[in-house]
Amino acid sequence: MTDTSERALEMFQTALKMEEKGHDFYQKALTNCQNPAGVEIFRMLAQDEVHHTRIIKKIYEKMSGGADYSAELEEMEAERRKDDLGALFRAVAEKHGKDIHAETSDIEALEIGLDFEKKAVDFYTRSLAAATDELEKRFLEEMVAEERTHVQLIADTKSYLENPADWFEAHEKPLLEG
Repeated sequence: MTDTSERALEMFQTALKMEEKGHDFYQKALTNCQNPAGVEIFRMLAQDEVHHTRIIKKIYEKMSGGADYSAELEEMEAERRKDDLGALFRAVAEKHGKDIHAETSDIEALEIGLDFEKKAVDFYTRSLAAATDELEKRFLEEMVAEERTHVQLIADTKSYLENPADWFEAHEKPLLEG
């Protein structure tokens, strides 16, 4: 096995551990969350981590056996194109409206998730800089995009839960007459 392959397999192992840890955190957060909108967001994030874990496992198995994993990448890319987490979040916000209250623990869980996702972006970005294989680069580019989407989703959720009226004002694009 080449140094590049060993480095890539090690990266996939680390990625798998990160995604599993993320899933465990979001699963715990959604069961402890007092806020229904927060529960929905943590559920979405937990499901995304399950998807990432499944893909990473498939890729790792294929790569370990020296097989091509472009089909798994195509599946991953198609899934990301299909899911618009921003639209899903806006639907959650609309459903729960402006009269929503978040417990401090819910906001703290979002802050922990935000930190976790930013670290994931950093990890995948650093790994992308070291990657030489085109398939590995595609995977890492997808993961950077996915994790950045999670960062935005959590930041929007936190903003919404901290001050729903301000969030709606900023995102409803009110028409100013005058």
